[in-house]
Amino acid sequence: MLREVHKLYFPSQKHIHFKHVKCNELLSLAEHLSSFKEELSDKFDNDQQILETYSYLNRIFFTLCGSFLPYYEVMNKNTEKELISKLSSLKASYPDLFDKIGKSLAMSIKHVLETKQNYMTDFLCSHINKNHIRSYKIALVTKRVLSPEEKDVFNRKINPILNITHYTENSFRKSVTMFDEVIFVGTPNYFGSFAVNTLKAAHTYFISYEMFSNRLIPKSLFIDIHQQDIISTVYLNVSIDKEMKKVNRIEINQEDLVKSAVQKVLAEQNKNEAGGVHHAVKASVV
Repeated sequence: MLREVHKLYFPSQKHIHFKHVKCNELLSLAEHLSSFKEELSDKFDNDQQILETYSYLNRIFFTLCGSFLPYYEVMNKNTEKELISKLSSLKASYPDLFDKIGKSLAMSIKHVLETKQNYMTDFLCSHINKNHIRSYKIALVTKRVLSPEEKDVFNRKINPILNITHYTENSFRKSVTMFDEVIFVGTPNYFGSFAVNTLKAAHTYFISYEMFSNRLIPKSLFIDIHQQDIISTVYLNVSIDKEMKKVNRIEINQEDLVKSAVQKVLAEQNKNEAGGVHHAVKASVV
C-alpha cells in the first residue's frame, strides 16, 4: 500500500493522451440534435413541449453514446414506443418543425438503432489488445457501472491474459492502486479535475466520440495569486498530447448531460418542497 501511495504522489514521467472514435451514425444524429437545439433557442425558447422533446431525444443520444452494447440492442421495446410517441406528438403539434428537422432527426435515430456494432467498444478492445504482457495493468473507467451484458462483451473481445480492472468514476477516485495504463471513456471535462490532478498510470487515455472536444487545458489552482508567484507541481513530469477538436460545429457536450441531471434534481426538489413533500431524490446519469 505504501509503495502505491509513494508512486501516486512522487511520480516519474507520465503522459496524457486523447483519442477520437468515429461513428458516422452517431455523428449524424448529433448534427440533427444540434440543429434542433438552435431552432429551439431561436423560435421556441419557452415552449415546454418542444423543450421536453429535445431533452428526451438528447438523453436517447447520450444513452447510445454511453452504452457498450451493439447500438441495435441498447433500447428496449418500451423506450422505442416512448420515442415513437414523442416524435408523433411533435409531428401532430408542430408539422412545419417536424418537416424541417423532425424527419431527418427520426431517420438518423433509425440508422443508429439498425447498426449491429458499437464503434466505441470495438475501438477500446482493439486498443487494449495491443498489449500482450500478462503483467500489464489496465484500468477502464466509466461514468456508470457496466451491465452484465456489457461486461460479457468486453470479456469476449479482450485477450483473457490481460489484467483489466473495471471502475466507475467514484470507485476509481477512491483507489490508490497504480496502473500501467488508465483509460477514461469520455473527455477530461466530462470526468472533472480529479481525473488529471492525480494521475494513476504512466499513460492515461481519454477516449471519446469525435463529436466531442477531447482536450485538457491546465488551469491554475491559485487564481487569486500572481502567476509569477505560483509554484505548481500538478503537471510536473507530465506530457500532454495535442487536443482532439470535435468535428463540425456541433453544440452538444458530454458535460451538458451532467448539468441537465443536476438541474432536473433541483427542480424536482423545489417542486416537492413547495408541495410540502420532503423525500430524497436520486439522480442517475447515463
